[in-house]
Amino acid sequence: MIAALVIGREGSVGFPNKNIYPVLGKPLMEYPLSAALKAKSVDEVYLSTDSKKMKSIARKHGAHVIDWPAELCTKEALGEDVFVHGYEHIKTNYDKEL
Repeated sequence: MIAALVIGREGSVGFPNKNIYPVLGKPLMEYPLSAALKAKSVDEVYLSTDSKKMKSIARKHGAHVIDWPAELCTKEALGEDVFVHGYEHIKTNYDKEL
């Protein structure tokens, strides 16, 4: 199984709400999400986030959602930690989610 993992934090400091900011009529986050969903080599697409709006968009398009624990919901949290958390979630829950 090949999984695509897209991440996005709600609390951006430099550009608030950048992931849901409309670009050419669609939230910015829809572009990488759509690319992953259309990729022939990708079996499942996951969005890892703390944003209710981003979760809703991901579910609307058929992606699985990974909720962040509290320690990943801070501006100090590293993207690397989010990817590790997402990988562990996918590895542990893949069979349960399908």
